[in-house]
Amino acid sequence: MEILPALLNHKKMQTIRPLWNKKRAKDVSALELEECRYGKKDCIKVLDNGDMIFQTKPRLKAGDIVTLYWRQRSSPKGSWFCKKCGEPVKKMIPAIYFCENKIGIITHNTKPSYSCVFESVKSSFIPTFPKLLGKVKITEVFEIIMSEMDNHFQIWGDNIPHLTKYDIADEIAILDGFKGTEVMFNWFHKNYDLSQPKKFAVYRWRWLSGR
Repeated sequence: MEILPALLNHKKMQTIRPLWNKKRAKDVSALELEECRYGKKDCIKVLDNGDMIFQTKPRLKAGDIVTLYWRQRSSPKGSWFCKKCGEPVKKMIPAIYFCENKIGIITHNTKPSYSCVFESVKSSFIPTFPKLLGKVKITEVFEIIMSEMDNHFQIWGDNIPHLTKYDIADEIAILDGFKGTEVMFNWFHKNYDLSQPKKFAVYRWRWLSGR
């Protein structure tokens, strides 16, 4: 939800993706395990349960065209969502739409008391948006490392482009759709644990289509 407004108004001009993956212990060969332990492979570490965390490379390159979706894997084709909370909307009765974010209960004769109930999907008042967000063209790809050290967040990397008057961390946060650096770091720390340095790919783009 932190980045949803920036996605919808096209102020989000990039995305940040982790450059590592996990291979389950049952899929790790003895040779891979040995190579990982002796530093002969792009291996970050082997977990206590035998799973292997390994470094990956950026999946996209400059010039690639990408179609963006909201909740691509977790919602069916043709879904619509609430702009306020990002949750799916469902048609309950004719001309009444109900947000799946269970905020309250609404009936046909009840005047909507919260923003996620809408009178008509065609009304300009209704804050909804479709699953398909639009298409973008990748313009830059580079790598960064983020970490939390002594209660301070850090970001660094080689060949990081610097485009604006902001410092590098602020620029990356704003272009990614966050309100500021602290919000971005807190989100990544919560989701990826930055207590150890983590490598990410930054994909910057130009919007080609969308609402």
